[in-house]
Amino acid sequence: MVYGREFPADITLVTLELSCLNDPPPQSPGKLFHFKQVVDLLWNHPDSKMPIEWTPWLERMIEAAFEHKYLAVAGCASSGKSQAYALWAIVNFLMKPWATLVIVTSTSLKESRKRIWGAITDLWRAVPGLPGKLVDSVGMIRMDDGSDTKYGDRCGIALVAAERKKEREAVGKLVGIKQQRVIFIADELPELGESILEAAYTNLSNNPFFQLIGIGNPASYYDPFGQFATPKDGWGSVTVEDEEWETERGHCLHFDAHKSPNIIAGHVVYPWMITPQNLAESADKLGDNSPGYWRMYRGFWCPTGSDTSIYSESDIIKYGADQRVEWIDKPTKVAALDPSFSANGDRSVLYFGFVGVNISGKRVICLDHYEELREDVTNKEEPRAFQIARQFKDKCEAWGVAPQDAAYDASGGGAPFGDVVDALWSRKVLRVQFGGKASEKPVSLTDRVPGHERYANRVSELWWTGKELIRNKQLFGVCRELVREMTERQYTTEKGLSMRIRVETKSDMKVRIGKSPDISDAAFILVELCRTRHKLTAIDKVANNPYQQDASYKKWFKKVDLNRKASKTLTYGS
Repeated sequence: MVYGREFPADITLVTLELSCLNDPPPQSPGKLFHFKQVVDLLWNHPDSKMPIEWTPWLERMIEAAFEHKYLAVAGCASSGKSQAYALWAIVNFLMKPWATLVIVTSTSLKESRKRIWGAITDLWRAVPGLPGKLVDSVGMIRMDDGSDTKYGDRCGIALVAAERKKEREAVGKLVGIKQQRVIFIADELPELGESILEAAYTNLSNNPFFQLIGIGNPASYYDPFGQFATPKDGWGSVTVEDEEWETERGHCLHFDAHKSPNIIAGHVVYPWMITPQNLAESADKLGDNSPGYWRMYRGFWCPTGSDTSIYSESDIIKYGADQRVEWIDKPTKVAALDPSFSANGDRSVLYFGFVGVNISGKRVICLDHYEELREDVTNKEEPRAFQIARQFKDKCEAWGVAPQDAAYDASGGGAPFGDVVDALWSRKVLRVQFGGKASEKPVSLTDRVPGHERYANRVSELWWTGKELIRNKQLFGVCRELVREMTERQYTTEKGLSMRIRVETKSDMKVRIGKSPDISDAAFILVELCRTRHKLTAIDKVANNPYQQDASYKKWFKKVDLNRKASKTLTYGS
């Protein structure tokens, strides 16, 4: 009798411990204990070619995997993430090899050998006789128990290359998978496409047993890993000092090099982990507040972003720009189009939103959604400009946008396009210029400096205005795709009569990152429309807000203060 249960006399110790993992006996010390026993029996015997060193971090990673269906693991480099979940993959497969499929992602087959798949294959080869056949060339360990049964790819451990350019192919491999036990380990999750997670949530989770473990070095709040690790109470509820938190679906572990076993001990306990010397050298080389240092050593989302980026994710979260709006009265629907008539693959993006006064008494804009307008190349009767202009008009009218509440980019190729809009729809539609000198409009309600003294050109003014509005909590509804473009565009400052801001050109940005910021351009055209036609101006303090001084609005504020859920407090686009 072992652990309060009778076992066959000829059972091997590994099989006994795996049985206890499947069905803990009455006197079981716990699943973590049995897991460690299996690992020690397979890899920590005297003749082992690949012994496993149990660290406090490794134990916590495995323990958490037993506790949570959805587990995010954010960690610094050399924290042991790959080894931990390579062990998790193999041991879980061995528990029920005829009924288990473990799926492991990486960006590509080539890169996978440097990541978790490389750890899996090394561990597998170190223990001859395991019930599976490794076919490394295709990234698969197929169930093979030596019998005549053909299990195919339904059981085993499978690698799926899921980099963004192969996202559709990867999703196709995931959809329709059926097995009693499916474990999905999304390694390098920050680098993968969003539809990978969606496939896991909507398809793989329908299997009788399903678990999703997402692993990564944090990069963005808005990439798939950032979304998976989002705290239940929002990013404002955690800091780099938190070691774990509840997420919207499950749990997140955070491993910070500043708290690694070697740093805590003050000397090298585990040579392969980050040492005090490594940490000091990296902080000196990268800067301890740089995005690279935060990602690879703090294992957390950098609070500042790039010093040369116009926008930072931390500001968007801090000021709630990704949230919706509670309106004090019915807002006005607005829309803006970036026609993008260049021959370089730019998109025509139409952005919709609302402008009005929120419950804080500020005039604000809330972005709602965007659509890409496409030319029908088979339509030889109507030129492209007419097709796009007609879609612009029809979609705005369908959404309830009046001509005076719509705008488009009239720069360059947009000028003749504007003539088409005038003819098909109305001359009331606002033409916005990205080129030329910045305007005479004041930077904000309290900073009366004209735009041309603060910004080197018009495009710099249009892009930077959103930053002023965000900091004053007057721009909301920023979606993930928009955040990515906003945070990628950079700027410099130049000296003249005063220090002026110059945003990098669209052509330079395209060379640097390989794409055009069409979604962002459409959003900032919408902002300019609201500045021009709807009195939207950056306001530093509610006390300086002219709307709050109006007697009719004071009545509303009183009602809202007494009852935040008053029937006339409206939320649009949520």
